[in-house]
Amino acid sequence: MIYPDQFPSVLSKAIAIISALYVSISVAGYATFGQSTQSPILDNLPAGPIAVVAIIMITAHVLLACPILLTTFSLEVKKKSYYFIILYY
Repeated sequence: MIYPDQFPSVLSKAIAIISALYVSISVAGYATFGQSTQSPILDNLPAGPIAVVAIIMITAHVLLACPILLTTFSLEVKKKSYYFIILYY
């Protein structure tokens, strides 16, 4: 990373953008299906290739996003624990 001090800002902006995308998809799903919306939203799709593609895309999203989020979290914990050890001793 060229500018590590900018990472918190970039991470905050990325999470804000992703949250906005999730909210917009949620609103669109509720506007489409109304009170009869089932959870998860994929249960509302008619059986067929569109539902299969949607399920594959969501599965890929989860599998690809988890390592990124967990790595970010573990690096932050490692950094905080390192500073704690230095301050404690």
